[in-house]
Amino acid sequence: MKKKIDNVLRVTAKALLSCIHWALILNLAVMFVLMLLQIFLRSFLGSSIKWSDELLRYQFIWLVFLGFPSAIYYGELTRFDMLEQKFGPLAKKILCSVLDLVAIVVLFLIYKGAMTLVTRQMTHMATTMNLPMGVVYCVIPISAGAGIVFLVLDLYFRWTNAASLKEGGDRA
Repeated sequence: MKKKIDNVLRVTAKALLSCIHWALILNLAVMFVLMLLQIFLRSFLGSSIKWSDELLRYQFIWLVFLGFPSAIYYGELTRFDMLEQKFGPLAKKILCSVLDLVAIVVLFLIYKGAMTLVTRQMTHMATTMNLPMGVVYCVIPISAGAGIVFLVLDLYFRWTNAASLKEGGDRA
């Protein structure tokens, strides 16, 4: 039964990560095409798309915030590696868990504050685009929520079978 639950959790985490990766890929592709179009229009036609700079700025915000949960999933965030190496397996597991719990609390506070920001900004429109600013900022609670999911699942796997969220991972 536990193996089935573990598999469902891993598949769910990988599906969420896949959605994030596809959003990153799509975002980056649109940014690339829009930048090339802007370069072409400015260089050869002497004109540009008025809203492109603003859209590129907002897409950059999405790119940064959507990349954060992926870094959490892969365990690529800054850690106390030197301190972790000094400890034995149990102490290392406890230290990593404490750090993850602190990160969960911080991400929850970010999520809570971002939800307030998104709600307030839904009435404010972008300067050149007919887009509510809340749409731009909704990536913050999405990112924080996905990060919390990955950290909670990582804690679960760390304490139930001493492995990381990813199969074959090397984190304690």
